[in-house]
Amino acid sequence: MNNELIVLNENGISEKFCVNARDVWNVLDSKRKFSTWFKYIIDNFNLVEDVDYIINNINVIHSSAGRPKKDFLITLELAKEIATSGSNKKSKELIRELLRRDSVNREKLNNKEELI
Repeated sequence: MNNELIVLNENGISEKFCVNARDVWNVLDSKRKFSTWFKYIIDNFNLVEDVDYIINNINVIHSSAGRPKKDFLITLELAKEIATSGSNKKSKELIRELLRRDSVNREKLNNKEELI
C-alpha cells in the first residue's frame, strides 16, 4: 500500500493540476461534505475554474444514490495554501507531505533539464 498522504495526478490531464481536491479533503478529515467544503474553498480563496482548479470529467465517480460526483484537480500551490490555512495536526502533516513532494518534483524537473 502507498504510504503517501497525497498521490499526485500523473494521468496526462495536466501537469499544473496534479492534486485531487478530494484527497486533500480526506487527509484533512473535514467534517463537512466534500461538495460543501470545496464550495467554501472556492469562495474563501477566490478560486477561478481553469486557473486554480479544473473539473476532472474523466474520473467521475458515482455515489450509491446514483448521483454523479465531480472530482476537482487543483494545483500543488493551492493544496499547500489550503493546508497552511489549517492549524491542526492533519494540516501540518499535509503541508509537510506537499512540500516534500514539491521538492521531489523540482528535482525530477532539474534532472530532465540536465538531460536536454
